[in-house]
Amino acid sequence: MKQFLDLFGSRRIYYVTGDREFIGEAWIAWLKANRILFRLRLRVSDLVKDRKGRTYEVATLFSRCRNCYKGQYILWGTWVYLGGKPLLGGDFLIIASSQAGNLLEDYRRRWSIECLFQALKGRGFQLEETRVVEPDRLSRLFGLLSVGYVLCVSIGECLPQQVCKSTKRARKSVARAGLEVAHRVSQWLIGAPTAQEIRWFLGGFYRAFTPGKT
Repeated sequence: MKQFLDLFGSRRIYYVTGDREFIGEAWIAWLKANRILFRLRLRVSDLVKDRKGRTYEVATLFSRCRNCYKGQYILWGTWVYLGGKPLLGGDFLIIASSQAGNLLEDYRRRWSIECLFQALKGRGFQLEETRVVEPDRLSRLFGLLSVGYVLCVSIGECLPQQVCKSTKRARKSVARAGLEVAHRVSQWLIGAPTAQEIRWFLGGFYRAFTPGKT
């Protein structure tokens, strides 16, 4: 985060989202000090205080409501807004934010991060199979895979989607579909790609590396 701020500044960050492992007093205080907005998921046992100094486990605030929004509470010495709802199985989705709004809807955008992880790992580039452990080499590898991911997504967005009739969902993710086309175009020895595949590849390449096209 410090590297990003040094290069681009906090104005380039709309808000930061994170799951329950990305929380803590020092982290939230640092975000507030740097004027970075956030939507962070809390653990059900985390404690907050209201304006009268009463302490609550956050789960108790949302035990009888659904898609509920609460006012400001003190979390680890910092005023935050809370939004949450109960989930199936007895768990809760509870979001702490530095500003008011539709916190659950904002947090839902984090799913695109999970899609990125899936594409970089088991459903795409197999990142977990690397034996690279040296930090500088890992950094370059992440950079290379990031460029590859952007290229594959850009190609995939050029492709017609194949929708499963029973689930009404796409049979392949955008990144996976683009990866398959990029792989086929790069593997000339196993058979020349079709003209349509080449056009998809070039179209995605243009979108990925032309400013304002992604």
